[in-house]
Amino acid sequence: MMNKASSREAGEENVNAFNDWIVERERAKDWTDYVHRGQLNRSEIARECGFALSCCRSKPRRIVVDTDTDPTFVLT
Repeated sequence: MMNKASSREAGEENVNAFNDWIVERERAKDWTDYVHRGQLNRSEIARECGFALSCCRSKPRRIVVDTDTDPTFVLT
């Protein structure tokens, strides 16, 4: 019988997927493809990372990306 991942484990997997996504964006230099009205498109990020959009809304942190230069991340 397979055990369902705990919320904490699922959260860690989501963070790892998001960190991998960040590395790929830095490599591809395609940040502007993910910006809509000056903010990151969370639904697109969630889709590409393989987690629910609701994960982007729970315990929210703000991620600021400077797309004019190399991306700078600020979690607030």
